[in-house]
Amino acid sequence: MARKNIFDLVKENYNIFKEAEKLFILFSEEKYFRMNACIDMSFRRVSEKYLFDYWNYSNTCIDLDEYLESINVDIDNMDNEDSVINFLEFLENFIKLHEDCFDDLESRGGKIQYIQKFETQFIYIMSTLEKKMGLGKSKKKLNLKRKLIQRMLIYNG
Repeated sequence: MARKNIFDLVKENYNIFKEAEKLFILFSEEKYFRMNACIDMSFRRVSEKYLFDYWNYSNTCIDLDEYLESINVDIDNMDNEDSVINFLEFLENFIKLHEDCFDDLESRGGKIQYIQKFETQFIYIMSTLEKKMGLGKSKKKLNLKRKLIQRMLIYNG
């Protein structure tokens, strides 16, 4: 049997559940957003503090945790496809919501911007996961996401 190269091994060992868990970790890390050019924030914190209350689809949920629970996203046990798909759909909505509210965020507490790593890490992992799961046209979505965040980049950190 021939030895597999490292690129084949990475493709072969891709695990959607591990990728979803990694995406949630990145969702919670305070390194992808910056408020007023000095305070690092997580996508989760931005979503909870500045976006969730203004989202028309929050239904009767009072916070992000309750919403994630109501859509069957179990962050501690991301081991079924439906949870992963629901989490990806949730992320898509909040990326779009951030873009829609971008100009209004300043009045809610300050100018909140993406940093470059949000596109190169978070968006890439998310788009790859969607593609591996056969969800939509990943290249089209990736280009849309890139277009949405181009004006929000603040530095190449």
